[in-house]
Amino acid sequence: SFKLAKKLKEEDPRSPLLIVCGDFNGGSECGAVRYLVDGGVGPSFVEDGEPISSREKNCPMSKPLTDAVSSVSTRPEPPTLVVAELISQMVKDSSAAYEKPEFCDDVIVRLTKCYEQYATFVDSSGTGVNGKIMNVDDVERWLIDINKKMGRGSEFRTAAKE
Repeated sequence: SFKLAKKLKEEDPRSPLLIVCGDFNGGSECGAVRYLVDGGVGPSFVEDGEPISSREKNCPMSKPLTDAVSSVSTRPEPPTLVVAELISQMVKDSSAAYEKPEFCDDVIVRLTKCYEQYATFVDSSGTGVNGKIMNVDDVERWLIDINKKMGRGSEFRTAAKE
């Protein structure tokens, strides 16, 4: 936004009139929101057990931004999805969606198709899908396809723990 404000020849590029919209993949405690609202994050800021930055990163705006959604206290924050929730569409019994979820048949079919697309390692133990499992190379290919590079995204952090 700072570069754009300079390009547009804003009178004060560090204080442009601007609205930042987006899904920051987290609530008010996530790194992206803290960067904008607090004016920066550093190596001490931890998300999912890991520092999100190796060095101090400061927002170039002269004033931190305001999280307009969380500043309204008269109602709960709206969902960040087009619909309030999707889990009930993905499980067999929506009443147990969070306590003991069991994927519905359609989700199983779709996940199996995705898995088959990536699994290349022949599994002699018979535990894989159609005789194949995903090895490290397969997982890395999947991560690059969904995150565009290695090392980013919650999928990467979860796969790295496995």
